[in-house]
Amino acid sequence: MPKRIRAASSEGYVRTSAALPEALHRRLMHASIETRLVATEIVRRALTEWLDRHAKKPRKGGAK
Repeated sequence: MPKRIRAASSEGYVRTSAALPEALHRRLMHASIETRLVATEIVRRALTEWLDRHAKKPRKGGAK
C-alpha cells in the first residue's frame, strides 16, 4: 500500500490535540486511507474551510 502524503516539515506548526467521537474518528481514518492524506492534513483543510466560512458570516449584536 502506498504511503500517505505528509508535510515535509513541522516547522512553523503548533501541535494540539482534540477529542473526537469514535464514529467521527473512524470516518477520518477511512478518508485518510482513501485520499492518501494523513489525518492532520484533512483536519487542517477542514478547519481552514470552516474558519473561512465562519469569518464571512455577519455577526449578531456587533458594534454599531
